[in-house]
Amino acid sequence: MTPLRVTLLCLLGLSVSRVAMAGAEVRVVNGNGSGQGLNERSAASPVGGNPGTTVGEQRLIASQYAAALWSATLGNRVPIAVRVEFSDLDCSGGTAVLGSAGPTMLYDGDRYPAALANERAGRDLDTGREEIEARFNARLGRPDCAVTTWYTGLDNVATPGSTDLASVLLHELAHGLGFIKSSSAFRDRARDASSGLLLSQLGGGDYDAAIRRPMGVSWVGPAVRATKDLILDSTDGVLRLPDGGAYPVARARFSPARVSVNAPLILAQDADGGTDSDACLPLAPTPGALVLAERRLRSDGGLLCLVAQRALNAQAAGAVGLLVRSGVPGGGPVS
Repeated sequence: MTPLRVTLLCLLGLSVSRVAMAGAEVRVVNGNGSGQGLNERSAASPVGGNPGTTVGEQRLIASQYAAALWSATLGNRVPIAVRVEFSDLDCSGGTAVLGSAGPTMLYDGDRYPAALANERAGRDLDTGREEIEARFNARLGRPDCAVTTWYTGLDNVATPGSTDLASVLLHELAHGLGFIKSSSAFRDRARDASSGLLLSQLGGGDYDAAIRRPMGVSWVGPAVRATKDLILDSTDGVLRLPDGGAYPVARARFSPARVSVNAPLILAQDADGGTDSDACLPLAPTPGALVLAERRLRSDGGLLCLVAQRALNAQAAGAVGLLVRSGVPGGGPVS
């Protein structure tokens, strides 16, 4: 067993959806003292489905919400305790550390993070220790850290100039569950699409580049590969676009056996005449068309908006479907 203190700091926008609880609890343990962090008493107005009336209460509710989503997704048998605290993290040079999280222990030669080791054993291997520890920046929005502020709503609609707390929580909890470089179980089952190598075969610089490359890492564990055809059709097809591009696709088994769309393909155009073509804003009317949107990134590497928002905009414009392509020359559709 190896104690682990995590320093990996990163952000990835993730969509948040409401799902039914399943399996054992993923429980938030409040790591802050009186009047601090999750116990901050400054008044706050309920926002985006978060009913909290203080800053600390809203942070705690957002944390519990993210934990509940992971619990419903995992269906874990053994409860997972997550120690969460808000404290003053770095904010300098026009950037801010949003948060960090990771497993408190690694088992079996640094292979399995605590939560996964417990699940494999069918019991809590260390009842006196939480499985995950997570810290988030309490400075956001203060005069000394005006880079961004936390949006604590649960509707995944962060206001301009803010950062969606629930999405960051979901991302960081993934590191705590084991999606982290320190866990060999993760590195041995994740493959870099660019080089074709497992993450465990990549050096430091190549590893860092792989995990930052959008859509560049795939899970290739034998259990997942063995059950792939329960979700995806066993026969891959080809999507052909008018520009001559041909991209491999697979048909989902949870959709109709055959979907035929015979519609003009139109590049997304903003209703206000803008030319960004990303479909993140209301679109000009495109009745009966298949809208093609560009998946562009912000200057900080984050997504401009989620696919769900693009789809809603396309639907409101009267489109029959939406394709989102990577925006990188040679890249194929991603949704």
